[in-house]
Amino acid sequence: MRAVRGTASSTTVSASSFTDELERQLQMYERTLYELPEDSNPLIFWRDQQNVLPILSKIAKSVFVIQASSAESERHFSMVGQVVTEERSQLDPECLESLVVLKEAYLNKTWPK
Repeated sequence: MRAVRGTASSTTVSASSFTDELERQLQMYERTLYELPEDSNPLIFWRDQQNVLPILSKIAKSVFVIQASSAESERHFSMVGQVVTEERSQLDPECLESLVVLKEAYLNKTWPK
């Protein structure tokens, strides 16, 4: 958090008050008992807490936007690796994309009838 232009002491006070507020929110979070279902969405939880725990809510939102699993993207790269062979290394991107989409449709049994 940035202080408004001023002396070094005003910057220290602002940093100190931010740290104090963060510490207060951490203590409040740790003391509160939250009863949530196991399948609850953490982003919804932190959205609901943004008025009570604004700093922690911002931190949590920045952490939860990171993709938890790369399984989907790994599957796509694997499929592209199966399509692009040495003989097909000169395929243009549009043709390659079409081949991958068609292969996925066939494998997922969403092939048009």
